[in-house]
Amino acid sequence: MDNQPERVNSKVMTRTRFLVSLYLTELVLIVISVIVTSLTDRSLFPFGFSLTAEHLLLGVLSAVPIALLVLIASVGPVSRLGWVQRAMTSITGRLQKMLGPTMLALTTMDIVLLSTAAGIAEEMFFRGLLQSYIGIIGSAAVFGLLHALTPAYFVMATAIGLYFGFLYETSGNLLIPMAGHAVYDVFALYLLRWEFTRR
Repeated sequence: MDNQPERVNSKVMTRTRFLVSLYLTELVLIVISVIVTSLTDRSLFPFGFSLTAEHLLLGVLSAVPIALLVLIASVGPVSRLGWVQRAMTSITGRLQKMLGPTMLALTTMDIVLLSTAAGIAEEMFFRGLLQSYIGIIGSAAVFGLLHALTPAYFVMATAIGLYFGFLYETSGNLLIPMAGHAVYDVFALYLLRWEFTRR
């Protein structure tokens, strides 16, 4: 089945186009981060970053609280509350309209690589670069605005941005929010795929 050519539908983005556009977006964020920081700090990678097993594990584990909150809001008892149900339905409905067939076409490797790229690039840009200029709240608000598919998603993304900003601020190691972001994105993409198949 994977050897079948993709059908092009003008209303739905193909898997390849989706992946290329997201990888290019992440590459642009990395390039901007490196250029700005190298011009202002005279260093190619001035962010606090230490690649240790302990920090990598802390980063992976940091995804657990937000994944649990999203899971509880999606399918737990809290999901039956009117405002939570409306918020989650608006987010998944909007994403399904935009990306439903594309999301279902993603392979496990696509999801892992895309999530890793997003974790590295977005944390480098939002926490490593922006947070040093406009603080945790400012960078989290920009993060939320750039993820604002719905008002509820803006609030959720801003809260996640605050959480990752706090992790970076307290640890001094960008690896922790990078790993947490990547692991959370893998979880979120699989949860979305599951939600799409339920509908």
